[in-house]
Amino acid sequence: ADADADAARAAAGGTQGESFVKSLMRAPTRLIIGEAPASGRRERRTSAVLRREPEPELEDALSKWMSSRYVSWLSRPAVQAGVLLAFGALFAGGLAAALDVGQGLEIGEVLPRGSYMSTFFERFEFYSDIGPPVYLVTAPLGVDPEEARRPGAARVDFTDWETQDLLGELVAALELSPWIKPPALDWLGDFQKWALVVSNHTMEVIDAGGRIPPDRFYPWLAEFLEPGSNFAFYSNYISLDDEGLVESATVMGFHKPLQTTDAFVQAMLDMRALCEPFAARAGVTVFPFSEYHVFYEQYAILVSQAGTLLFSAIVVILVVMSLLLGNMLLSLPVLLILTVNQIDLIGIMRLANVHMNGISIINLVMAIGLSVEYLAHIASTYNMAPGDHVRKMRHAMAAVGSSVVSGAFTTLLGVVVLAFAKYPVFQVYYFRMYLATVLCGAAHGLVLLPVVLGLMQPQRGVEDGWGLVGRVFGSRAGRPSSRTNSVNAPGNGGAPQGPYNELF
Repeated sequence: ADADADAARAAAGGTQGESFVKSLMRAPTRLIIGEAPASGRRERRTSAVLRREPEPELEDALSKWMSSRYVSWLSRPAVQAGVLLAFGALFAGGLAAALDVGQGLEIGEVLPRGSYMSTFFERFEFYSDIGPPVYLVTAPLGVDPEEARRPGAARVDFTDWETQDLLGELVAALELSPWIKPPALDWLGDFQKWALVVSNHTMEVIDAGGRIPPDRFYPWLAEFLEPGSNFAFYSNYISLDDEGLVESATVMGFHKPLQTTDAFVQAMLDMRALCEPFAARAGVTVFPFSEYHVFYEQYAILVSQAGTLLFSAIVVILVVMSLLLGNMLLSLPVLLILTVNQIDLIGIMRLANVHMNGISIINLVMAIGLSVEYLAHIASTYNMAPGDHVRKMRHAMAAVGSSVVSGAFTTLLGVVVLAFAKYPVFQVYYFRMYLATVLCGAAHGLVLLPVVLGLMQPQRGVEDGWGLVGRVFGSRAGRPSSRTNSVNAPGNGGAPQGPYNELF
């Protein structure tokens, strides 16, 4: 047929011309147009040769396997039931183990292997029968430490017999504590015994309770703390002002051996509880102090702080994913799986002997950001793909499935060198936690997420939307446009959808 006549019919909107244009749109083609040399005639002959070139292979072997056999395998009801049971058992075990995770950073974990300090601490813990000291400080109630040093500021009246009785009760309670090895260094008790000897056991001066008369208290105290006397060391436990009056005083005791972080934290909390009943009595405030309190103070609020940080991170991810995906209904299962993943990870910490401390809390917060990568990419691609669940998941696995697997594998290669570190802290808190984070996150993203999404949307019979859930809540996530449907309709040749066809 004459090419000029075909072009005229196509321009007139004929049926054959429309079919010709649509055939050009359905697949990448190369149109070769040749024009005959002009010979003075107005007639021009044009030959069009339409030749279809094969599409390039854009998928690797892993993507093909994941988008075909792997998705088909995960779509089986028996496999889905097995996946849900397996991850349910993992979650139950992880939750039970997460409630039993210990706290602390042991001294042996920060020392290099073979260090003589490791041997020293091991033998010290084995042979020592005494722990760190603790100080119970008595000071004026409601007076700032800076103001207490000014002349005329309020003072604890140690000459008052009620105050002396209070200190005696405090020392008795300290020595009865299960964390303290008696006796305590009680300056007031030794002072009263010394005064009883000085007074030649005259009960007219020292009453039956051993209390010192107010008019004899400070003259005898100066003699009691006199340099060179047997009790001069108590001057380190008594703070005197310029007038020689007692500003504050300290009672010291020694803990029993404390081997674990939980023991240190519990001893600290019990010392605080011991001092509470004596506060505000006789105008005196009492508080405990020990050198180890500075370090172990963090563990008193560590669990609550960890819960707040992890919950805040999950809420932020929910908001961001909902905005980026434009589908709250798709964000909820992703956040649910992310929460389950975090609980499983904490449970694995218990099995891997990883304690809860500042390092592990940072790793857990970072694990949320790492794990959401395995979930968000698949969910986002799934959301944008048309069709039923199987078609959506095939598209997601073909597009990003191999990338997720490759990312997990390369991350493992990057941290595996930490397994050979000389310091245990790198092996325990970095290698083990990163290994668990990558494996746990990849398993939840590549195995559990497709199954959960399949339960939310039927595998066949629904071409767009979210099935029953979508009809109830009005979500039409991943719905292809009507124009795209017309191109992919069976009457139009059933051509596979791609960016080229979506553009037209």
